[in-house]
Amino acid sequence: MRGVTHDIARALDLSGLRGSVPSDIAPDLVPGRGDSIRPCSEWADVCRFVEAREGHPSVCKILLHPYSAEEYLERRARLFLTHDARGGFGLVDNELISLFSYPGMKYGSMLVSEAKRLGASYLTCFDVGGVLVRFYEQHGFQEVSRAAWDPDRAASNWCYKTFGSPDVVEMSL
Repeated sequence: MRGVTHDIARALDLSGLRGSVPSDIAPDLVPGRGDSIRPCSEWADVCRFVEAREGHPSVCKILLHPYSAEEYLERRARLFLTHDARGGFGLVDNELISLFSYPGMKYGSMLVSEAKRLGASYLTCFDVGGVLVRFYEQHGFQEVSRAAWDPDRAASNWCYKTFGSPDVVEMSL
């Protein structure tokens, strides 16, 4: 492990995992575009997922909850990355979390389709100009609730100039 992966593993002292995620949350290879999406079944893969999500070159990465590798494991999240680590998503039970696609990769629709195939049936997103809500509606999700922005729950680095104070929308199939 190098760089951030090594620092995360060392800081969290997860040596008891012996390098792997429990088998009941490490699903088989996800079919789709060949072998383009793989489950994060090893501790190093979970760290790679976090690195890929955090390395997202767009300011839009702030729209993703910044779960740590340890938090993903505590939540028993099943994580999936594209072969090039420029797109991915997570599932906690049937909740779709942490979906990301690097600019220009156009993985979003493929990732949502795979997540739904694997059981995703609800999600929470920010309504920033309606873009995310419309994107998920195109994939069959419908708004079930909406909450006003709560500045007390905003990330410390939230960019009000770019994203304003969006509603938080829960969506379900």
